[in-house]
Amino acid sequence: MRTLFVILTLLMLAFNCDAQRTTRKNLKAKKTVETTVVCDTITSAPDSVVAIKGYDKPLYSSKETFFTTNNGERTIVGINITFNYFDNQNRQLHQATNTVKCNIPPGETRQLSISSWDKQKAFYYYRSPQPRRQATPYKVSHNINFIIITEPYPF
Repeated sequence: MRTLFVILTLLMLAFNCDAQRTTRKNLKAKKTVETTVVCDTITSAPDSVVAIKGYDKPLYSSKETFFTTNNGERTIVGINITFNYFDNQNRQLHQATNTVKCNIPPGETRQLSISSWDKQKAFYYYRSPQPRRQATPYKVSHNINFIIITEPYPF
């Protein structure tokens, strides 16, 4: 038993088991920059059957999201939308037409998403949070080409 105690003591001395200070010295608080996310709307006409609002596409996202409201009287099961993308000088960057399957009952809103046109992830929507790395902001407009609705039940 005495031999074991001596061996353990020698091992502790060999590995220098002194207490270590684990707190850092000279730390300074960074100034925080308040970032506010501005709600966006790329609204349709006020009397439109379908209203699209809240478009968003951050830099690293592979999806574009937006909220779609059904102001009609029948359930919407599909929407065909053309998006036009512009830089800050209003030069067209791209145009994409998408048909999105959905299920939006009358008077309700759903978040829909489409694959992003920005495959290299070099652009971000100008009202999304500004990324840390260098990237190009863009603006977007939309046109609803047609909607697919369900037939009313003949009750």
